[in-house]
Amino acid sequence: MGNLAVNTANYGVSQSVLEKRNEIVAWLNNPQVVQQVRNSITSDITPELFLTLMKSAANLGNFDQVSQKSLYTALIEAARTGLPPTPGRLWFIPRYNSKTRQTELNLQIGYQGYIDLMRRGGYICYAGVVYKGDEFKVRQGTKPSIKHVPNVESERKQEDIIAAYAVAIVGNTGERIFEVLTRAEIDRIRRDCVQGASKAWEKYFGEMCKKTAVMRLRKYCPLDASANEAIVADERRIFGDSEPVKTKTSGAVQL
Repeated sequence: MGNLAVNTANYGVSQSVLEKRNEIVAWLNNPQVVQQVRNSITSDITPELFLTLMKSAANLGNFDQVSQKSLYTALIEAARTGLPPTPGRLWFIPRYNSKTRQTELNLQIGYQGYIDLMRRGGYICYAGVVYKGDEFKVRQGTKPSIKHVPNVESERKQEDIIAAYAVAIVGNTGERIFEVLTRAEIDRIRRDCVQGASKAWEKYFGEMCKKTAVMRLRKYCPLDASANEAIVADERRIFGDSEPVKTKTSGAVQL
């Protein structure tokens, strides 16, 4: 595994930030850290590839600002998902915690990550958002169905999203199940989120609508233990569950 040390000419960071990021990369190369990741990973992704991707994330992100405890927690929680730490699948978001008075690194599973976890459970899953001017019909009852014909000629703006939906196809039967959320339901769920005012909702509103629909749909889809645990943990982080996911940090390797 290479160091993947950053270059100030390439990234325009200060010398102090460069040194901190390289310190984090060196920590990720520590054999004890590698072994702890190896013990936590729940899929076929190798620890070496996982840590290489984590180094890239550390080089490009704001990991230098966060507490070591939160960095370790995010690292182990990410490994437990079994997902590669790449944009769209796993997001690492620094947030200031007024209680601890520290900036902490928060893990969040992205829309593509949820799709991967559903696929792991045997479901081919996709989602869409509906804009004003689209043809959109939902049929319930004994023959449920969705018909969505996007109006590609209209300007597709965030404020014009009126609904989101997710569809799962059961791999061995071809059976289709779906979930539809209105804009009012999406806005209510966003208000309930601990991170409802986060930049993810501001910058990637459409993707967050899709993720919300998939989150609702997965409740009807039995998943394997590791995938289900990853989603439950993500929901606890999002909605601020009274029993947050616990990650042992006493044995963490110091930076």
